[in-house]
Amino acid sequence: MKKLIILFPAFSLIISLGHAQEKYEGLGWACVGVTVPSGNYSDALDNGLDVEVNAIRPLGSNVGVGFSLRYSQLSYKSSEYDGPYKLLLSNGYLALGSFDPSSRFVFCGLLGLGMHFTFKSERKPTYLGYPYYPTQGTEPKSGYWLGVEFGGVVGYRFSEQFGICGKIQYDILTKFVEGSNYFSAKVGLMLSFRAFSRK
Repeated sequence: MKKLIILFPAFSLIISLGHAQEKYEGLGWACVGVTVPSGNYSDALDNGLDVEVNAIRPLGSNVGVGFSLRYSQLSYKSSEYDGPYKLLLSNGYLALGSFDPSSRFVFCGLLGLGMHFTFKSERKPTYLGYPYYPTQGTEPKSGYWLGVEFGGVVGYRFSEQFGICGKIQYDILTKFVEGSNYFSAKVGLMLSFRAFSRK
C-alpha cells in the first residue's frame, strides 16, 4: 500500500495507513500572551494583549491540520485615539512535528493561511481641523486582509488529558508594505483528546 501523501509541494511525508495499532490524539489549547507589531506600524502601536484558541487533528504521528481563532488588542503610542487597535485573526494551518500519544512532549511547526480583520479607534475631537495630539508613525487602518502564519508550539502533558504549552508565531498580511505584520508569544493550557485509531 502506498504510504506517501503529498500535502504541499514542499512537504512529502510518510503516514502509516497499514495495520498500525497506535492511537493518535487530537490537541487543543488556549493561550494568552503578548503581540508585538513590526514594520511601519511599530511606530504607531505599542505591544498588546493576545488571546488564542487552537485545535489540531493529527493525520499521523508527525502531521496534522488545525484551526486557530485569535484576538489581539494593542494600544496607540499617540494619545489622540479614544481606544485600542484591535485584531481578529482566523487561520487554518498545516502542523508538522510529533504527535506521539506515548510521549508527554508535543512539538510542531505551523504554516497557516487565513483572514485577518483589523479595527482602528476613532480620533479624539480636533480644533479647527487640527488634532490636539500629533500623529506618530503610519496610521493603522481598519480592514480585512489575507494573512500567512509561521509558528511553532511546544507542549508537555502532565496527565493523559491536560498539559501546558507555549507558542510563538509571526503573521504576515498580504499588504505587508503597509507594515501590518505581528509577532506574538503565548503560554497556556493544553487539552488532548482521541481523534481516531487504526487496527
